[in-house]
This record gives sequence, C-alpha cells and structure tokens, in this order.
Amino acid sequence: MAESSGSSDNNMKNSNLFDSPSSGDEHADRGGLISSQFSGYSNISYSFQSVISALESCDDMMLLQSLNQLSIDLAIAQEDILAAMPLDQLVYALVTCLQKEDFPDIVLYSMNCLTNILDTMPNITGLIVARGGIGVLSSKLMNFDFIDMAEQAIKLIEKISYESALDIVKEGVFETMMNTLDFFELETQKKIWRIAINIAKAMISQQCFLQHIMPMLPQIQPMLIHRGTDMVGQAELVIDFFIALLENAIGLFSSDLKMLQGNLQNLNEQGMMRNLIEIIQQAPSLNLKVFKLLRLICKISPTLSMSLLSMGICTILKDVLNKSYESSSSDYLLEAFNLIDIIVPVDNPKDAIEKERLQIFRESNQYLNTIGESVIPHLIFVYQNCMESELKTLTLKTFYKLFAISPPECLTIYIDTQTLASFLSEVLHSQHLNPIHCALKIINICYDKIPQEIAEHFTREGIIDRINALNKQEVISQLKRSKANESPVGLKKYSRFQQEERESSSLNYFEQLIMNLNGEKEVINIDAETDEFLTNIPNFKHQLNLKSDPKNESLDLCNSIIEKNSHFENKHALRTGKSLKKLAEKLEYGRQGNANEIWRNLISMIESDNKISFYEFSNSGIVEALWKWFNRGDLEDSKQVTVLIHRLEEFLTEFLKENSKSQVHLKSFLALFDGAGNYGNNLNDIGPERNYERSNRFLSQRSRLTFIYAPSEEDWSRLGEASQEFNIRNNFFAANNRICIASELSIPFAAVKSHLLRVKSKDDLNNFKKLFKNKNQQRKNIAKALRELGMEGSEFGRLYKASIAQNLFSNDIDITEECELRPEAKNQVLEQIDIIMTVNGQEIHDGMTTLDVSNKFGKSDEIKFRFVKISQNKKESKMLVGQNMIYKEILNDCENVGVDIGEKIFPYLRILKLFSKINELLPYLMTPSSLLFQSLSESFRLHKLEYEIFQSSKISVILSRFVQDNRTSLPSWTKPLIQSCKFLVPFTIKSDIFQISDIGPYLDTWGYDISQKIKVKINREKLLEGATAAMRDPKMLKSAPIEFEYENEVGTGVGPTLEFYSLVGKSIRTLDIWRNSGDELGLFPAPILSNSAKVKDQFLFIGRLVGKGLLDQKQLDLPLSPAFWKLALNENLTLNDVLNVDKNLAKTLFGLQEVVNKRNTLLAENKRVHSSSLTYKGTHIDDLCLTFVLPGYDTIELKENGKNIAVTLNNLHEYITLVSKFTLMQETQISAFREGLNSVIPIDMLKGFTGEELEYLICGASNESWDISTIQECIIPAHGYFHSSSTFQNLLIVMSQFNSQEKRSFLQFVTGSPRLPVGGFASLVPKLTVVKKDPENPGVHSDEYLPSVMTCHNYLKVPDYSSIEILQRNLKYAMEEGYEAFHLS
Repeated sequence: MAESSGSSDNNMKNSNLFDSPSSGDEHADRGGLISSQFSGYSNISYSFQSVISALESCDDMMLLQSLNQLSIDLAIAQEDILAAMPLDQLVYALVTCLQKEDFPDIVLYSMNCLTNILDTMPNITGLIVARGGIGVLSSKLMNFDFIDMAEQAIKLIEKISYESALDIVKEGVFETMMNTLDFFELETQKKIWRIAINIAKAMISQQCFLQHIMPMLPQIQPMLIHRGTDMVGQAELVIDFFIALLENAIGLFSSDLKMLQGNLQNLNEQGMMRNLIEIIQQAPSLNLKVFKLLRLICKISPTLSMSLLSMGICTILKDVLNKSYESSSSDYLLEAFNLIDIIVPVDNPKDAIEKERLQIFRESNQYLNTIGESVIPHLIFVYQNCMESELKTLTLKTFYKLFAISPPECLTIYIDTQTLASFLSEVLHSQHLNPIHCALKIINICYDKIPQEIAEHFTREGIIDRINALNKQEVISQLKRSKANESPVGLKKYSRFQQEERESSSLNYFEQLIMNLNGEKEVINIDAETDEFLTNIPNFKHQLNLKSDPKNESLDLCNSIIEKNSHFENKHALRTGKSLKKLAEKLEYGRQGNANEIWRNLISMIESDNKISFYEFSNSGIVEALWKWFNRGDLEDSKQVTVLIHRLEEFLTEFLKENSKSQVHLKSFLALFDGAGNYGNNLNDIGPERNYERSNRFLSQRSRLTFIYAPSEEDWSRLGEASQEFNIRNNFFAANNRICIASELSIPFAAVKSHLLRVKSKDDLNNFKKLFKNKNQQRKNIAKALRELGMEGSEFGRLYKASIAQNLFSNDIDITEECELRPEAKNQVLEQIDIIMTVNGQEIHDGMTTLDVSNKFGKSDEIKFRFVKISQNKKESKMLVGQNMIYKEILNDCENVGVDIGEKIFPYLRILKLFSKINELLPYLMTPSSLLFQSLSESFRLHKLEYEIFQSSKISVILSRFVQDNRTSLPSWTKPLIQSCKFLVPFTIKSDIFQISDIGPYLDTWGYDISQKIKVKINREKLLEGATAAMRDPKMLKSAPIEFEYENEVGTGVGPTLEFYSLVGKSIRTLDIWRNSGDELGLFPAPILSNSAKVKDQFLFIGRLVGKGLLDQKQLDLPLSPAFWKLALNENLTLNDVLNVDKNLAKTLFGLQEVVNKRNTLLAENKRVHSSSLTYKGTHIDDLCLTFVLPGYDTIELKENGKNIAVTLNNLHEYITLVSKFTLMQETQISAFREGLNSVIPIDMLKGFTGEELEYLICGASNESWDISTIQECIIPAHGYFHSSSTFQNLLIVMSQFNSQEKRSFLQFVTGSPRLPVGGFASLVPKLTVVKKDPENPGVHSDEYLPSVMTCHNYLKVPDYSSIEILQRNLKYAMEEGYEAFHLS
C-alpha cells in the first residue's frame, strides 16, 4: 500500500492511467457519447485533463486552480455522469495530489474532490483503498500545523469507513484517531466516533480485535461519562461504539468468553459501570442505549451482573420505570426488561456462563429479593397494559425465571397472593398459547413452593376453573400459536447474521434450513462462506428437534396442577362467588318485586373487607342481570317503562349513599368494572389478530383499491325525487362505475369520501385520482422534466423547489378590502349528500383506514359505494321530553358501545355507559325536579361524580403507548369505542389520537405541506371582513398552514397569527347572533324567526374558522356551549342542557318541572289534584301570568297564537317542553356551522370528545395551575437572568397572584393568545423564556422601561427592576396597553 501511494512524478508521466480520455480509448468513446447529452460531463472531463496536465508539468499553481474547478464540477455531478468517467484514473490522480505535503491547499482541494465523488458514488471506496489513499490520509491526522487538513481527512475517512472499515483499521487509523481525539473540535470528534462505530461493526477476526481495538479500550473507557448536556451527543456515540463492539465480540469469541470477561472486568475497575449508572441518572435520553450496553456486559460476565446489582441498578430501574412508563417508547421498556432478563439466571442452565450466573445468585440471596420486589410489580403492570407481543412475552419469561429460582419464603415477599392470582387468571384467559403455557408453569411452581398461601386465591380468581376448561385437547388446540419469529430458548446468534438481538432473522433462516434438511421444503441456496455457521447446523437441528410441544406440555401442566390443588382445596373459597351468583339469579328471575334487599346485600359484599374478586364479579352474571332488571319488557309500554324507571330510582337511592370513607357506594361498585371488564378479555383479542409492530412499519406502503358504484334499488326509485346534484352524481358514476387508486394504508376513509363527493365529471375524476398518486413519483417527474431542459446545478435546484412549491401551496394573499363569499362557495354543498362504503356487505366507518378495513373485514380491494342524503344516513338531534322518551333513548344509546355484542367486554361497557349518562343528568336527576323520577325527597341531593370514575385505566394505558410510539395505526376498536363511550379515555390521550391518527393522515390526502406557509395580510381595522375572505376557499385552507400579518406592522409568524385567531374570536363574540357573551356558559345561537342568509353565512364562516384552527393547531378564543356541540354532533338534548345556555331560565324551568312531577305523582296515586297545593315558589301557576311566548324573545311564539294562550297547571308540561325546544333546537345556525366545519375537516373526527373537551381542544387551557412551583418548571430564564435572579423570582410571584382576567391579558401579551395550549405552560412551543432587557440610553434607569415581547418565540423581555412593586406596575401597564400591535422592540 505504501508503495502505490508514494509514486513519483516521473512514474506518473509514464503511466497509461493518465492518458487523455479523448485519446480514443474505451472511456473516451463513452465520454464523447455522454458529452453530447450532458453538459456536466464535458466540464468534469476538462477539469480532470487540467489536473493531469498540471501534475505532468509539476505546475502547482495550475494544479491548485484545476483542483478548485474540479471540486466545483464534482459537487453538482450526477451519478450517471460520474459513472461515465475513468474513475480509477481520477482517484489515482487525486490520491497522488494528497501527497503534495508542501502545498496544503492542493491537499485540501484533493480531499474535497474525493469527498464529492463519495457523496455521489459511495461504492468506489475500494479504488481509494487500492491506490493507497488510506495510508496517505492517516498521515494527515498528525499534522496539527494545518488542523483544517486533519479535519478534512477525518471527514473523508468517515465516508470511506461505511464501505471499507477494515482497511482503515489495518492502516492503524483507529489508534491514531483515538490518540489525537482531544485536539479536535466537538463536531470532528463526533465524526471520529462514527468511524469507530463502523470499525467496531466490521470486525471479522479475533486477531484484528486484539491487535487494534483491545489495547485502546482503557483509554476510551473514561469517555463513558456524563459531561453536561452539551456533551450528550458525544456520550451517545461512545455508548454506540461499545454496543457495536460488544455485539460483534460476542460472536467472535462465542467459543470462549473468558478473555472478554477479563477485559470488561478491568474496564469496570476503572469505573465503567459506575459511569453508566451516572449517565442513567443525569441523561435520561440515553437510557435506552445505556440499558442495551449494560445488557451486553451482563450477558458476557455474570460477575459484572452482580456488580451491577450491588451498585443499586434495581432501585434505579424501579425509579426510572415509575417515572416514565407512559412517556416511554416500547423500545425503551423492552430494553429495560431485557437487561433484567439477562441478569436473572434460568433454573436449569445448560451452558457454563448461565451455570455460573445461577451459582452466584444462590450465594447472594439478597440480590434475588431486591430484583423480585423491585421488578415484579412492573412486570405485571407492563403485561396488563401493553399490546406488543414481544414485550408481553419477555415480561412473562422474566416472571417465570424469578419464580423458578426463588426460595418459597421470597415469593410472598415479591407480591401478595391475591394480586398474583388476579394477574395469572387474566393471563390464562388469553387466546394465545404461549402466555397460557408460561402462566401454567408459574402456577405449577406456586403449588410446589407455596400451596397453602395461594390455594384459596387461585380458586376465587377462577384459575382452577380455567385450568379445568383448558384441560381438553380440543380447547388447547384452538388457541393461537406463537409467531414464527419467536426464538426457542437456547439458540445462539452468530455474528455473521447479527443484528438487533430481538429483531434477528437468523433463527428463521436456521429453522427454514432445518426444514429443508428434513425434506419439508424445497432446498434453498446456502451461502457456505462461514465455516462456523455450517459447523453448528447439526446443533441447531438437534435443538429444534428437541423442542417440546407446548400444547402437550400445557395439558400435562393442567393435570399436574389439578392434582396438586386437590390436596389444598378450600371449599370456603367459593362462598363469595356463590352468594354473588344468587343475587344475580334473584335479579334475573325476579318480577315486579322490590329489589332493595338485593341492593343492600350487594353493597355489603362490595364494601366488606373480604373484597369481591374480579373473577367472582365477572363470573356471577350480576352485570348482565342488572341490565335486564333495568331493561326488561316492552319499552313501548308506558306502564312498563314507569316500572323500569322506578327500579333505577331504587338502585340509585341506595348506591348514591356514602360509605364509611365518605365515598358513594356506586364508586366502589364501578371500581370492579375496570378489572372485570378486562377479565378474560385481553383487548388485543378484540377483532382479528393483528401484528401492530409490523403494521406500523408498513403504513407508508400503498394498497390498490377499486371503488365500485353500487346504488340500491331504492336509490334508483328515488331519482325523480332527488335533487339535481344527486342525479348528476348518480348518472356520472353509473357510466363510470369502477375507480382504481393506490392509497397509503394510514389514510382514513373520511378523507377519501370527502374528495369523492366532489366528483361529478371526468375532470373531477382525474383530479381525484391525482390526489392519491405517489408524491415521490411526482417529484421524480418534475426533476426529469427539468433535466431534459438542460437544467443542472444551482439553477436546477431553484427551479425544482419552485415547481414542487407550485404544486403544494398558493402565493401570498393580500386581503385589505371587504369582500363577500364567492357565490360558488355559498352554494358549494348544493345538497347534504353523503357516501356509504361497504366491504363484503359491512359498512366502513369514517375513522377507519385501509389497514383497519383489512384487519376487520379481511383482505379485499373492492369497495362498493353509493350516495345518500345525509338525512337518510345521519342521526339527527332530538329534544327528549317526558320520562318514557328519555329513558328509552338512554337505554337504546347504551346498546352502542363501539364493540360487537359478542365481545366479553360488551356488558360491562353497556352498564358503565348507562351510569355515565345518568351521571350527566345529576344533580337534577336526584331532586324533586327530576326528569325521570317523580317522588324524590327534597333532602336527597347529589352532585355529579368525578369523570375519572368511569375511565378505564387499561384502555387508557394501552392507547397512551400507541400515542407515545406515534403510531397512526391504532387498534381497529379504538375510534368506535372512544366515539361511543367518550368517558372511557382521558382527554389528553384523545387529543393526541386526534392529531396523530385523524388530522395527520387526513391532511396527507390533501398534500398538506406544513413546511410551507400561506401569507395573508389583514387590515386590523377590517379584521372580521378580512378573516371571512381568508376562509372562503376550503381547498386553500387544506393546502398549507396560514400565517397572518397586519398592514403597516412589522410582526410576522406565529405571534401575529395567534393574535389573529384571538382577536377574530373576540370580534365574533360581539356579533348579535348569540344568546349570551360566552364568558361563563359558552356561546349558543340566539333564536331566529326565519332562515336568514346572513346568519347562515356567518355560521358557515365560523365553522371553517374552527376547522382551520384545528388543522393548524391554533387556539381560537371562541368558547362554544356544550349544548352547541351536542347539536353539531347530532346528539340528543334534554331540559338539562338549558343549564349550559341560560342558567336563570333553566332554574325556572326546573322549578316548574317540580310542580309537574308533584302533579303526576298525585295522579299516579289516584289522588285528587288541588291547584292550590301545587305552586311555584308559593305562587299559583295561573298567577304567574305566563303565555306561550319564548322568555326573553317576545316576538317568538311557542305555538300558534301563543301570546294569547295562558300557561296553566294542565298545560305546564307542554310549556316547559316548548320553551326548552325553542331555546335549544337552533338547527339552521348549527347546520351552517356543521357545513363550514365539514368543508375543512370531517366533523365525525370530533365525535369522541365532550363539549367541554372540545372547548379545551379549540380554545386551549383555561384552568391550569399558576402556582410558583408549576410555572418555575416551565419558564426558562436566559440572557442575563438565572433561576436565582431576584427579578425572575419576583416575576414568578407576580404571575402566581394574577386573577383570571390578568392571566388572559398576560398570555395575550406574551404569546398572542389569551389561553395556554392543551397541556398548559409545559406545552408552549417554544418554551416561555424570560430575558433581561437592558436600557437603550445609558442615563435612564431600568425602572423607566416597560417589558416587551417577541411573541413568535414566546420571549418576554423584562428590565432588571429595583422592586417587585415596580415590576408589577410596569408589567400590568404593558399588558393592558401594548398587545394590539406588532412593532420592533
């Protein structure tokens, strides 16, 4: 190598390699052909010839100029141009130039040229190696007189290392880099570490490892240390190096790890593992990789595993997992538990290392106890609340290993037996064989070690019942088998096939190979390059053949457990379950009798110290019996409904009483639902089996879909009645009834429907198909067209970007004049038309994606669709009046919980939804003015229960995992469940799901480019008119985010945009279209006499504005009433909803309802009704002088001639009903709002939120804590201020004392919005930063200056005031006077 790199100039002159490319050789002919097509080729060829000429003439100045030009030409050269060059000659010439030691600039330009070549053609590193380039580059690393040269050499070596790392090692570059590391800047050091990582991965022999790498490790190890946040990136690379090194070393030294163990022991004596533990504590972002490195160390050395335990790794892991389960990715948890799994030995080890590990553990029982107590609760929690099969398998495996090696006295220390029994029972009710098999092994161990302690709980939790059911060949055979990629225990992984251990495909390869050897499959080609692999084939085959059948082994375990249990069976264990079943039977077969005794017995069992187990509760049938008790009989029979309502009243009267802990019994009762609902029904098993890990990787893949127009006979028969728009679409698709597109798997069908609704011509259909074309292909087409025009280099880049941009977003818009909505926009909807899509006869819901449909309905690429009027397809809001109507609608709604009726979780969700809806009607449900109950005592009052009581912790944690992993592919049951049972999941998780799986995929279909911005200029004096004009084009609204700025103001970006939404919201609130100001109850439309085009246009605009705010995640200061959202989402309303519109009116109506209830009670008891005894606040109804006119709106009559009809006791109920209906049912305005919102985003995406949650989502947070500790964590002092600075501390004090209006003013001043985003201060992006504002004039004191802001960056500039009083005064003045303008500060 040294000889080839040291050729003299004379040798060069005689070398044929430097012959001119135009001399007639093969390259020249090829070059001549290419040059006619590519102008770039001739440029490079000319520059190359200049370099050759300069080398031959020894003209260094000419050489320098030629290399400079060559470097420029190579920087913009395409691969096809370079491929036509004589690359061997080119590389040889450049390597020769590297040896011009006396002319550093020539060396630098040569390196630039080689770097540019590698950027385009990285596979030519072999030419550089062959020409001795690595040795020459290595010599440059020690030249500190020209540090730029050394840094450029490292940059070039890094590129070479990806293809030729071993050649770098052989030249001694690794040792040189490590010895000179500290001489370079941080970025160059990172490049060195990346080279080292590539070298570590490329090691193929022990000799290379021992000769070049091992001697440097004592020098490298001290770099494994936390050196502050600025050095985290470098620390990560050092960890990556050790990970790559040890992964490779395990394969290289697999036959004898003693040498590795000794070296690791030496490194640990220098503090290696202690440093890694410090990194865990100080740099949490590196934890995943630190866990992985520690796992590899422990895998190699059992002794170091014990050292790690002695350093307190269990406590550290426990703290880390306690803090970060919901905020950590699955990979993070997997790596943490992999570390634990490696540390814990197997019970019956085969190899020497595992035997050594087990022996050490038996000699050190205290470590076993530490692991068990720290880890087992987390193992259970993770298993119950994750959906990744790999993670679940790992937790069970570790659980089993701990129980297998622990002495009996330790097991009850790890976990109480009731929790253990409940957990194992849940595992046994899985639909998969693997977890059941593992659970059976754990149960068998328990009967061997602690039979007395577990016998009763195992019976009460249904374990024995389940094992008896499993102890049948036909039952076991129906269980799902493990995936093919799950590794049998004991198979080694060899370096030749080594990847991430948990993602290794080598085992599949081995298994396939063994099947080939057994003649089960066609023989495949085997690469026999590695002798070690071939040598071990018989061992793999032997291990695979020895694998026991888990089905037969499971049956043997069942028999063993049943036999062992017979010796410890406790008949008293069945007492609670039997009692509960008897109560259920009494309800099941009871008739009209009083059930108060049943309720009191049930409460007694729920509140007793001997708690009902989840299994006893789920197996008793009490939930199903309870539903039948409330829903038995003909709901069309008013007398029967009255009986059912009375039953519910009796139940609530007992269960809404408080226990000794001042909690209502219903809360204790509902606590059983979450456990019992999960019981025997892993949510993984709802619907078809699905591999989420795999499906999430393929979301960007595309699936071919065929849409077939298939109207029903009824649709054809209605053509004469339908509108023109409906008929146009029907006729067009009848002639074009098959449409093919290629859609990404994550695209929701709501987006497809939205586009398809716009198709009614050939041009529309072509545009529809273009939307789903591959965007990458579109970009390639643009690039190809530009190159055909001869565009290259910077000109190509500029035009390419411009062409892409032209396809994605509009030009800037200047809206300064008042304007109306375009006529075509006004008539855009034409008619309320929707599309129904089906696969195999089953309807596709809007929230479903292509992947969801495939998983739920099976693979089918044919989708049938037809058009319907929305009134035919959509549920409309109804005003529920009268106890019978209200109760029937509640029961009917509870039948829809988002899962099929056959699912085991269905009855729990159904009754839970019933109680949730009852809770919504509190407190008035349980008062004399109740809408359902007629005879409640005045003394019995109860407020709403906490919303969290009805939430499912299991479902919430499962979905939070998906959100944390940023998966657009959610389980297919997610959206139907959330939309049907809004109470089940916390708002924060639902809002994240909305952004990730609804908004994100929906915008993908519109080519929404978040990196581009549509600039809209607004006249501040004509704000509302400008906003209306900006929202007139829904297509533009869905193309890119809009940034607003104001005329004659310098502000631009996020700040003015947030202020725009805030001020527009404020302006909308002042319009005369509202019943109230929205400050307390939220905005609700005022009643209108007739359809007003102006009012409809205003609500159409508001709908679009709300939709755009949701798309761009901009807060809009426009709180809409929960009753408004119920109407918008087509939900039913009752008198209770008047409370969210007009509290004074609602209180009056409830008072009148109480009079109606008393009258109905007297009539039901056949008593005489005396009007004198039925009064409202002591006044007879006749004396109230009420008429059938809407209160507050004298021009709106509730019925014909209503102003002349007096309200009496006999028509009082009708009056209450009509007032409620005329107050709430503002369908004209709501319909326009819904239309506007639907034109931007499908309103169905919002169905999973309550009205209160939608205000939070659209307007931002309004009730966040502003205590000092909270805001101190979220506000950053900088540029002159520190956390300890007095002015900064004074600011926190002042902020913590703000009232609600001052909080709004402060946020408006600093961020441009009067509310915080969802999540509060912690969610501000960027973080709120307080910086020091220095006086502009030296003679003026800081106290004379006001604070100023940069809203785009959430910067608050505060002078260093002399006192807290001055800070408070100046800040409030700035908040009040300085927020409605954007000028330089």
